[in-house]
Amino acid sequence: MPSNAPALRYRAFLSYSHSDEAHARWLHRRLEAYRLPRRIVATQGRFGVVPRDVRPVFRDRDELPSAGDLGDTLRDALGASEALILVCSPAAARSRWVSAEVEAFRAMGRGDRILCFIVEGDPLSRVPGSACFPPALLAPSEPGGPENEPLAADARREADGRERAFLRIVAGLVGVGFDDLARRDAQRRQRFMAAVVAASLAIASGATLLGLIAHLARQDAERRQRQSEDLVNWMLRDLNDLLQEVGNTDVMERVLDRVTAYEENLDSRDRSTASLQAQSRKLTQVGLVWVERGNYTNARVAFDRALAIARRMHAAAPQDGQRLFDLAQAEHGLGTVAYAEGRNPEASQWWKTYADHVSQLPRIDPSNRRWALEHAYGLEAMAVIAALQGHESEARDIRLKTLGQYRAWIDAWRPQSNSVVPPDTRLQLEVRYSLANSTSWLGTGKEKEGRLAEAEAHFAEAIDVLRFNESQDPKNARWKSDTLNQLILFSDAQAHQGHVSQAIQSIREASQRARDQAARDPGNHDKRFTLAQATLREALLLRHQHAPEAPAVLSDASRLLAESHHASPSDSRVAADYARALDAQAASAMDHGDLAEASRLNDHALGVLQAQAKEDLNERMRIALATALLRCGMIHASRSSPDEAQRSWSEAHDLLAVPDAADLPFRRVETLARILGHLGRHDEADALRQRLAHHGFQPLVPFPSKTRP
Repeated sequence: MPSNAPALRYRAFLSYSHSDEAHARWLHRRLEAYRLPRRIVATQGRFGVVPRDVRPVFRDRDELPSAGDLGDTLRDALGASEALILVCSPAAARSRWVSAEVEAFRAMGRGDRILCFIVEGDPLSRVPGSACFPPALLAPSEPGGPENEPLAADARREADGRERAFLRIVAGLVGVGFDDLARRDAQRRQRFMAAVVAASLAIASGATLLGLIAHLARQDAERRQRQSEDLVNWMLRDLNDLLQEVGNTDVMERVLDRVTAYEENLDSRDRSTASLQAQSRKLTQVGLVWVERGNYTNARVAFDRALAIARRMHAAAPQDGQRLFDLAQAEHGLGTVAYAEGRNPEASQWWKTYADHVSQLPRIDPSNRRWALEHAYGLEAMAVIAALQGHESEARDIRLKTLGQYRAWIDAWRPQSNSVVPPDTRLQLEVRYSLANSTSWLGTGKEKEGRLAEAEAHFAEAIDVLRFNESQDPKNARWKSDTLNQLILFSDAQAHQGHVSQAIQSIREASQRARDQAARDPGNHDKRFTLAQATLREALLLRHQHAPEAPAVLSDASRLLAESHHASPSDSRVAADYARALDAQAASAMDHGDLAEASRLNDHALGVLQAQAKEDLNERMRIALATALLRCGMIHASRSSPDEAQRSWSEAHDLLAVPDAADLPFRRVETLARILGHLGRHDEADALRQRLAHHGFQPLVPFPSKTRP
């Protein structure tokens, strides 16, 4: 700094629009009163030794002059301040005085010491009226360069909340890590509360204390409500993020029960527009947790309630993008429930409505990256709908489009080398996650066509992308969970091409991941089912290798799938895999000559599948039911009951056959080839086996060496 520059007398200069004076006053008082935790004081921070407090902070209490200059007093105060704190809002973004203070501070060479405290508006928006950053803050450091990326603490209830945002500001002022400061601050609060509780217990019998408590309660009612809502928002935002990282919905369910009780007991007079919007988001999160736990009834109730509120809020302000976003989330949730319960037409309708709504978001604010990403998710939903309706080429085209968009965003959203702040890592990882998901869906499409090597390559790419996410964000269970799902698909593709040893290696990694995740979150239906899926595939591969542990692993898989089916009897995925496990056990019983046990297991499988097929005879159920009927015919044939065997095989054939063999879906080919062989239609069976061989398909259970009498 030049020798004639004023001495640094202030820890910070607080800049704000006078529309935000209440926020500025609160922040100023908190900063002036705050004492850093004793265990951090006198340690080494980025800007030197950490002080005991962050006083003094300059805040102008008078109107700025009407002329176009800041005035000597404010310029001197800016020059004497170590940092500049901006209270950011749409009003601040429009204020020429806030921009003038930013420009002056940056001109002093301290642009890297500007901290933002967002109280309103959208930090990703650049549209006047919703943007919260002053243009001077975003202006490039050099002509023609990229815009600056401000270091912001988001005090909005749907983001950090005031208290956490305040701690982020303090951490930025003294140059310490936010996590360390927040942890130390929480420990100090716990010690303080313990002391308060102890003191209160000691004098609780005194009437004076009771009178004082009543007096304070009356004075602090409004403050306590704000704190309660801040706590509720933290529980649903930050705690939810933490629980997603470690992968635990059991604790989250208990938290959501408390949150729901709080919302239900809140007086209607206390409900503001913001609190109603927050309630809609909370109910959507409640629904998502219930989905993961396999309780679709409770999930549907939560989504329905969220939808009712969101519709009302959207109708009152149809141009408000956040309200439209909230409405779309509830619609997507209802589609997810319908899909899980096998009601595909209803799921498609909900997802189409969701896609229509999120397609409007980029038009409302083209600069909002998260809304752009949500629009891409809407396209992905349309691809799922197309696939459910059998329009695979349409689904593939949509996914190729979104895949290209994700790749473009990864390049375009990469931070510039001269950025003064870290990139939005979470958004980058979210885009990569979406890229992996889209790539995986393309792999599934290739597998349906019998292009197994291409499917395997897509799954391998998805795994590589997700492993990168894990390396960058190793605590986040979301990436780990999806890597597990991709490993299962990858193992199937390997096994279908005869690469059994590699498939076993992949599925064993998947099984270990699944055990770890299920152990951390035992009440999570999805995680328990994924463990069952991985265990079943491991058992089938071990059975192919005649491994001695195969029967025990298969028994374990059957038990896990029985539990999943009991927890979610309407889930066709569970029913199909449970029947597959029972069929493998029935085959083992037949190998040992125990036809009674084989028949019992087969009857159970048929019962599970026939009950499910009454509700939804989808492609998965057709193949599973045909497989069970194939086994039923084999048992009858072993009992010398040829007529019953023929009836079972004919019923299985009718489930899978199509008028033109060229239109036969690839996934049906193996099972139908076996059925035709048992029916004595050997030429047709051989043609299907040749089709499998042409695609490099290797069955885990070999076809009989003789297909003719």
